[in-house]
Amino acid sequence: MEVSVFSFTGIYEEEDFWRESAGEIAGDSRFPVSENGGSPSSDPGLPHYHDLTGIPGTNGYLSEDAASEIRRRLDRISFDRHGLYGLHFIDSGNSHYMTRLLTERLRIPYCLILIDHHPDLQPPAFGGLLSCGSWVRASLEEDPFLRQVLLIGPDRRLFEEALCDDAVDIAGSGSSAHGAASATVLSCELAGRKISLIPEAPLPELLSLLSGLLPEELPVWISVDKDILSPEEVQTNWDQGGMRTSDLYALLAFLRDRTHPLGVDICGECDRSGAPSDHARFVRQNDTINRALMSQWGRFSLTPSYESKRTVPSDSPAK
Repeated sequence: MEVSVFSFTGIYEEEDFWRESAGEIAGDSRFPVSENGGSPSSDPGLPHYHDLTGIPGTNGYLSEDAASEIRRRLDRISFDRHGLYGLHFIDSGNSHYMTRLLTERLRIPYCLILIDHHPDLQPPAFGGLLSCGSWVRASLEEDPFLRQVLLIGPDRRLFEEALCDDAVDIAGSGSSAHGAASATVLSCELAGRKISLIPEAPLPELLSLLSGLLPEELPVWISVDKDILSPEEVQTNWDQGGMRTSDLYALLAFLRDRTHPLGVDICGECDRSGAPSDHARFVRQNDTINRALMSQWGRFSLTPSYESKRTVPSDSPAK
């Protein structure tokens, strides 16, 4: 599949993973590759690098002018469904709204699976500007093709706080094949779509809970923020969870093997303004994880067998 790199801060210029083709990286035995997920494809060549550093109004909040410019550039590079159905690196967590700009181009019903320490469900601020903290809510309210959201890893308190002004009933449940589950799955509806949250949990329990929530018919878009990971494993520019990288790779392999992925995006690069003594190490940490993710996904075709329909589903909520 195709790999795209969208640079907002210039941090990728300090990393090397994207300077090799997915095929070259996939041949490196140091990085984990699931044996059964996806369909093998030919080496797509070097990732497509898109320099967005010169666009003002993109740091955390996305101005209307910036959003228009990014959409124009996506149109200009012929970002059709073959480019959309791929692996996308979208810089730091401050530009996680890029997932919204990618998935709005889908023309088939889908489920969003977000792996993140934060739910990104905040109400819009500053005149309704799209932001890194509100893009999931914007998708729920505006995207007629989004049918379901699965949140993996967000803090329960942040989830409840983001929805405190909404008239929603949050239900809790928890069970697993490994006995009584310590984690509680929270669920509610927002804008007529179901949201389910699985907080951080030991991997066997997490996968057991997740298996009962995965959509059987809908294809999925997977979005990963590396702030789900422990600060001992990688440094991002946001507060972080406690997941290990090995568990993240196992979780992604599980999703790839048991769902129909349309695309995957990755954010969570480190802050370029960090202390020089630590910065090089932080860059190496992120580069290593990005390289592993290219190894895991880069040699598989995500282009689904679903027909693209450019009409709004009749049973979708009105915009």
